Amino acid sequence: LCEFSGREDQLVNDVLFQSIIYRHCPPILVKKFKDRILKRLPIAHQIAIVSAYIASNIVYREGLGWLHRIPRGQRFIAARTYMEKDSQAEQLINAVKKSSIKNKKQIEEILRRSAARDLTMLEIEGSD
Repeated sequence: LCEFSGREDQLVNDVLFQSIIYRHCPPILVKKFKDRILKRLPIAHQIAIVSAYIASNIVYREGLGWLHRIPRGQRFIAARTYMEKDSQAEQLINAVKKSSIKNKKQIEEILRRSAARDLTMLEIEGSD
């Protein structure tokens, strides 16, 4: 995710990336000092936290090669989109859990395994 360098302004002002930083912090710190965290945490640390979180999340779920299959100029967008779609996948999983749909356990597992990746690829392919 070396494509994060040079995008400092975009990263620190992005609500999605800010939420990743808050998830990284102990909940008690966020509860008591949320307004100070982003102001006092150096930008380099914010970028390191976001980069490490996204990289480990994608590598854990998709393997080492998934991002490498994406053209270099699109990897930043793909990584950001993946995190958005991961959140969307969780919403879909929760909707399935609450439903009375047949085979919902299998549907939940399919969504858990591939929804973020597939939704990301659909968006990337549709944006060409």
